[in-house]
Amino acid sequence: MNRDLSYKILQDIMTMDDVIPDEHDGSYELVRETVESLSNTDLHRIDIPDLDMLYFMAVGTWKGGVEFRLKKIEESNLPIEEKIRLKSIFNNVVEKAKDHLYENSDKHTWSVGMFGTGFYTFNGKSDKQNAQKFISLCIRIKDLDDDEEIFNIAEETLKNGIKGMQAASASIVLHCLKPNVFPIINNAMIEAAVLLESEDVIFNRPNQLTTYIENSRKIKKFRDEKCKFKNYRALDMKFWEVGKLEEEKYAEIKEEEKPYEMKKETKNMVNNINYWWLNANPKIWSFNDIELGESISYTSRNERGNKRRIYKNFEDVKKGDIVIGYESTPVKAIVAIGHISGEYDGERIWIEKDENLIEPLEYSYLNSIEELKNMEFFQNPQGSLFKLTEEEYEIIMDIIREQNPTIGAKTNETYTKEDFLEEVFIEEEQYENIINLLKYKKNIILQGPPGVGKTFVAKRIAYSIMGEKDDSRIEMVQFHQNYTYEDFIMGYRPVEEGFKLKYGIFYQFCKRALNDPHRSYYFIIDEINRGNISKIFGELMMLIESDKRGSDYAIPLTYSENKFYIPENIYIIGTMNTADRSLAMIDYALRRRFCFVDMEPAFDNLNFKGYLENKSGDLSNIIIDKMNRLNKAIENDISLGRGFRIGHSYFCIDKETITEEDYNNIIKYEIIPLLSEYWFDDFDKVIEWKTELLEW
Repeated sequence: MNRDLSYKILQDIMTMDDVIPDEHDGSYELVRETVESLSNTDLHRIDIPDLDMLYFMAVGTWKGGVEFRLKKIEESNLPIEEKIRLKSIFNNVVEKAKDHLYENSDKHTWSVGMFGTGFYTFNGKSDKQNAQKFISLCIRIKDLDDDEEIFNIAEETLKNGIKGMQAASASIVLHCLKPNVFPIINNAMIEAAVLLESEDVIFNRPNQLTTYIENSRKIKKFRDEKCKFKNYRALDMKFWEVGKLEEEKYAEIKEEEKPYEMKKETKNMVNNINYWWLNANPKIWSFNDIELGESISYTSRNERGNKRRIYKNFEDVKKGDIVIGYESTPVKAIVAIGHISGEYDGERIWIEKDENLIEPLEYSYLNSIEELKNMEFFQNPQGSLFKLTEEEYEIIMDIIREQNPTIGAKTNETYTKEDFLEEVFIEEEQYENIINLLKYKKNIILQGPPGVGKTFVAKRIAYSIMGEKDDSRIEMVQFHQNYTYEDFIMGYRPVEEGFKLKYGIFYQFCKRALNDPHRSYYFIIDEINRGNISKIFGELMMLIESDKRGSDYAIPLTYSENKFYIPENIYIIGTMNTADRSLAMIDYALRRRFCFVDMEPAFDNLNFKGYLENKSGDLSNIIIDKMNRLNKAIENDISLGRGFRIGHSYFCIDKETITEEDYNNIIKYEIIPLLSEYWFDDFDKVIEWKTELLEW
């Protein structure tokens, strides 16, 4: 999105009129009254059905319908009198919606509720304890008016998360309860968030419920200081409008110019298609063995030549039909989506894989959904190809998209080499060298002393190669001594029922990259030398090599018989602090798989000098002179050396000016403590440099 348009949209946001909740939609009243009814219920009785009921009071009636919600009320643990009261309120709201008395409707259609959903129950996703935890939060804050008090209570409750809830699902309920306190952080908000970055609204893991209040405070600060509206629904509607504009813009792009994700979406737009559920036994074949866009054949007869069960399903298959790919091990789950690329020829069908699921959809959860109980596969799972009704397919896809959202049709802020050189203080020649090394080796480590901006640089290297600020293609993790293979790749984790196989952050990132093979993805490992590299990477140590990428080098993993490989479009950028004496040097096995790039203090860089002069005037010359002399002393110290010098980022502060007071604070509270560690056995030298740095 160009900057002029971004500026205009931002101005529109700041001047938007407010939205009056009960005039806009009936879900505000329904959520309030549902929480009121729950407050009159014994907390020990509250369970998953009550969380379902509360959640669907915020969700639009186009999901499930009116009777579905009345059934949720009936299945709840509310006292009889509260069920009667709530049903009456719900029916009154529905009648008002039918009479078009709410702003959130038009004269042709009616609905209650403002938000969509990707699932129909928390059963299998959450548990009784977490249902009680979330509902207790709603009850505690329902009568409070002070925003900060509400935030503090919510932050304490949500800091460890609510099982089965992400920011999107929790925020729509909290918003309907307190529309001027809780923003809606859904896909529309996340995709349009770049518009707010110029106002210092920079989200921290926006999908996560654990950071929801942190992100809400940032939005609140912007709203209170710059905007007219109070109800965050106004912002939500604006972001949906922006999203539609982006989609319309993309719709005008010629087919051959469309991005990969859009081609994939349009490929399946076929009328009168069937929907199929295909079982794979990884001991024989696996969806993981199929490349994205690759077709495989599947015979209608088993290894003994006998017809497979429900043989007629093979005869009904048509080209273009959609296939849900299911595997029985290591976890029973839907793992892929594909389509029929070749019709039944009397012996076999052909299936092309369109998408790997980053978050597989587990059998245990699907089997708990009432609307799927009559599914052909659940009635008798013996066989391999099962028919799905359109409704069953849509329910499954809703749940899949809740856990595996597609990449939206959006444009990101452009980011060029010139942008990089303007905000990262290195020379152009070094920039070109870093880019060439990363493209050649696929793995680099930025090493240098504290304060040279290694982590900052790593992300912007990725931006500059992508040509845009696309955080959906970047993942960052920080290694530490307790970080394990199970965190990074996969491993069994304790759950209520025993142990469950969980996929790690790098495994999931590789799946994301596999779904988008025509674009580059960047995995950033901060403090890479703090972890036990051999244990964390395990058998993948070989696969990260630039010439060992791709399916030809796929290998089975420790906890899975399925073969796995690292896609060719993944680049790994590590950072390493050369002044950390508590760590041993990284071993040769890792060293030979990475190129190492030295990051230097930039006190002599012309761009940094200009930056510092703009912020501090004549003080900039004093700062540069003193820091250069300090770094020379550190470099010449036989017990320290170049790797212990002080970096320039200590003076890259988020203020328009750097005053003498700012400088003194940086020296006293950031640099002197570091020097005290360096010269822990020479206190006189620390005092000498403290005097030298603070006096002139």
